[in-house]
Order: sequence, then structure tokens, then C-alpha cells
Amino acid sequence: MFQIVKLNQEGGYAINDHGRTVALVTRGDYVDWLLLSPLQDGPLIDTIHKDTHLSYTLGCKFVLHCPYIRCAGAESRKGTEITRFDYRVEEGGKRLVLIGEAAKPDGLFVSRTEATLCVTEGGGRYEWELLTIVTNTSGSAQEVTELEYNNVYPALAYRGILHGDKKEFDCTLMQDKDGTVWEFPHQHSLHYGKKIDTLQFGTQSWAGFFGSPDSCPVVIVKAGDVPLQWGICDMYYDLHCNIAPPHTFGPHGQLAFHYLVKYLSPAEARLWAGDTRKIPINDADKGLHDYPRFDFGFNPFNRGVHIDLPDEACCFRPRPPEKVWDRETGHRTKGSLRLTSRGETVVWSTEPPVHVINGAKLRMTGLARVKSVTGKGFFLRLQYYHFCWRPTPGFYPIKTLESEALTGTTDGWVKIVLPELDVPHGPVEDGNLRLEVVMEGSGVGWVTEINLGLEPVERAQVNPLEHALTGGV
Repeated sequence: MFQIVKLNQEGGYAINDHGRTVALVTRGDYVDWLLLSPLQDGPLIDTIHKDTHLSYTLGCKFVLHCPYIRCAGAESRKGTEITRFDYRVEEGGKRLVLIGEAAKPDGLFVSRTEATLCVTEGGGRYEWELLTIVTNTSGSAQEVTELEYNNVYPALAYRGILHGDKKEFDCTLMQDKDGTVWEFPHQHSLHYGKKIDTLQFGTQSWAGFFGSPDSCPVVIVKAGDVPLQWGICDMYYDLHCNIAPPHTFGPHGQLAFHYLVKYLSPAEARLWAGDTRKIPINDADKGLHDYPRFDFGFNPFNRGVHIDLPDEACCFRPRPPEKVWDRETGHRTKGSLRLTSRGETVVWSTEPPVHVINGAKLRMTGLARVKSVTGKGFFLRLQYYHFCWRPTPGFYPIKTLESEALTGTTDGWVKIVLPELDVPHGPVEDGNLRLEVVMEGSGVGWVTEINLGLEPVERAQVNPLEHALTGGV
């Protein structure tokens, strides 16, 4: 029997079933789905430590608004923002309906999403049935070049290089209008937008996250008013539920989308993924995305990232002549990152950022050499930050660490050391890391053999609820 309980004043609710929390609703429009089955154990949550976001999702996230709507000729792609949240319990607690009404800030569009939680026949699984209706309220025709009616993201689709085997999925599958299922390996260096643009989708389609030995979340569109299109984020791999652009809304015109968000059992997932085609990756793609890889452990920069296989490694994207992957200069092997500046500050960052691990000490060293460097010098910088909705949505710094800067001309390779980063234990694991190689001044600098190490720190006492919320990290 479903019940919904308000937990705080900022739009936080818990959806409970028989003493367990099935899902959380934060900010009135972000749904974080925690339990897959009525047979699954789980805590009864009475506190929301942090509002759901891509960088902080506990289960599988979807929303009750349209994340993006872009009109022809407009720079802004802001979608609808929640104006009213409501819910109702039906059939004596057997069904629970969430209602999100939202409006685009410029007044051109409104959206309404109803998300119904129920138990499948046989009682083995929960699933969500959604209906999203987008309405043109401008009073005149509007051509839309981008419309995302939902965004779905399971937490273990992206964890990053520090989390090793915690990543649960290795590819995204999607079905085109002819019934062909296409496989997109999870990697961070090649954005799949242009590849997806070569496919055509009908008004019915499905897409989801595969590779887990347990359960695989999918979005199944049962009916859309226009042809669909999917999108895959190159960082988190979140699934963009889009329309195929462009589309012209008449005055007061509407589009409706009827879809399911559900988990497939292992047997179902094997069946759905049984006859797939990998999206073609050719030599030209590999040439355009020939980037040095940055991974957990030892990095001599003598290998590149994979764009045709699952690969969680970060990369450094070369931008000559300032940022060059130097394959002739190295220490024990050939390979280094080379920065050149004529006086301006040059910053070369890892892409994408990496999720931290709570209760750990992070250590990083490297070897560097410089030639004719003036100004502050050549150094490594580590940015430790997190996303917060308040006071305004954005990424906020927690700590910035820098190695000692090198100047002048060194006699060979010099060891550089970043100060140790101590990440405390806590109920929220939402920090991100970005490594930057920096030249602040003029000259040439090289760095290689960057060694990234992690030492877990035991905690004195574990709160059972906190342990459950953070996966025991």
C-alpha cells in the first residue's frame, strides 16, 4: 500500500510501501526511484540529505518537467520549471500518481506530467507509467528545434575512475523505427549526437541502460504525437527523451507522450539485447578523438582512450599548439602532456570530472620539466567541488589544491606533488574532481607519470540509514 509523506518544506517527499521507501521526490519535480520490487528490503527514509541531481542520484532519476525547449532563432534552451506539484493515491493505495505542472520562464510553453507508480501483474516489480503533455501558450505558432520531455538516469551508469567495479551498466541500447536495436558503448570521449542523428525513430520506441547482471532500466514510449529522438550525455550517460526536430506548434498546439519507466529482469534484458548492432565507429572517428587517457593509478600518457569500447577513463583533449599530446617526450616511456604559453594562462583539464569516494585520502604525484618558464609557473591543480541547487543552481567549490609551481628551465624531470585531499565520511557523496595542468606565465612545460592513489579511511561508527543511503561507502 503506497503512502506519501512530506519530509521538508522545500518540496521533499517520501513514497513508502509497507515500511520501506520506494522513491523520493525533491524540489517537487525530481523523482529518485530507490526500490525495484515489493520483495526488496530497504530503509524507511525520514530525512532528505540533499536534493536529487545527476551528480547525486541514489536510485533511478526522472523528472516531472521538460528539461529543454528551444525555439527557432532563440539562444535559450530553458525548459519548463515546476509551478505546481500534487499527488493522489488510488485504488486504496495500490496506485500512486504524481503530478507536475510546469511553465517555461518566457511564457511560451507549459507542460504537465503525470507519473503513476504501480506493481506489475504477479506483484514482482514496481514500474512507472507517465504521460507528458506540452502545450504552446504563446498564442502564435512556435517552431521548436529542441524538446526534451524527460531525462532518465540510473545512479550507477556513471561513477568514474575511482569507483572501479561499482559501475553497473556498459552501454545504452535504443530501437529505431525499423526495429533495429543499436548499441552505444559507454565512453566519455566521442559524443554520440551526430551518430544518433543518422538514425530515424518512429512514434514508438524504447531505449535503456544495459550490461548489468541484475536489472536494466528502460524507457518504453508507447505513443508519441511526433517522431522521437534519443540523446546520450557524454558524461553521465543520462538518457535524453527528445522529439525529432523541428516541429511547429500551432497556436495552443499540444504534443503528448505516453511512456513507461521500468526495470527489465536479467532474462528480459538478455532477450532485448540479443540482436543488436553496434553503432559504427570508423578510422576517421578514431583519428578525431585520439586523446591521451587519464585513469586511476599510473598515467605515463602512452595510451589513448577507447571510443569503440566501454571505457570509463577521462581524457585530455589536445588543442594544438598550446595543448599537445607529446608522444616523443617522456620519462621511462615516450608520452607526456605539453603546454606552451606566450604569456596567457593555459589550463588543460581532464574530461569528464570524476566522482569522489567519501572517507578516503586522495594522493597525486607526477614528473614535470619546464623550459624558459616565467610568471607563476607550471603546476598541477585539483578542483574539488559539488552541485547545489541553492542559493542558485550551479557547481560550488569545496577545496582547490595546487602543486608547487616550476619556473625557469629544469635539468631533467622533477617530481611534483599535490597536497593530500582528505574527503570526509558523510551521508552525501556528491563531490566531483577535476585535474588541471596549468601554465600561468610563458614558456613550455611537460608532465608525465601522474600517479593517482586512494587510501580508504575507516569510520568510527556507521549509522544504518546513512549506510543504506550511501551504498555503504
